[in-house]
Amino acid sequence: MVIKQITAITLRFLALTLLIKLTLNIPMILMFLSSYESYMQQDIPIFLYVGLIANFVIVGCISAYLIWKVSKSIIEKAPTNTESWMSEDNQKFLIQLGGIYFIVNALVYLPAAIGRLPNSQHIVFENTLSVVGWLIQLLIGILITTRATHWHKLLLKLRSRT
Repeated sequence: MVIKQITAITLRFLALTLLIKLTLNIPMILMFLSSYESYMQQDIPIFLYVGLIANFVIVGCISAYLIWKVSKSIIEKAPTNTESWMSEDNQKFLIQLGGIYFIVNALVYLPAAIGRLPNSQHIVFENTLSVVGWLIQLLIGILITTRATHWHKLLLKLRSRT
């Protein structure tokens, strides 16, 4: 694998991570607005809920799209250095590092999300979604880490290098 391809794959991985984080943090915005609503003892207009979440999603999606486009331009414009190929083992190791990142990130936030479950009275749905999101991220990280060969073959197919 050439250095420019590694950079492009890393940027694409970053863009996908940003989209995953974006969807995982939507319940956090809802929880914040709900707690602010109960603290101020006033109802927040529904358009504020919709507006904040829409802006959050739009900015996140635009950022992920721009990162994806940068990775594409790196592949197209960067000079090719054919002597710096990575071995298959190194590629699998990098895939496993990505999986470990998902596992560690999920394990950091999962206990706090589980701890909020019994204490919530009116935010049950958002807290449940938060726990489910972290469990899904943990499962994805475990699958990436344990099945690196499968993911390596899939990435080779995606790059048309079967």
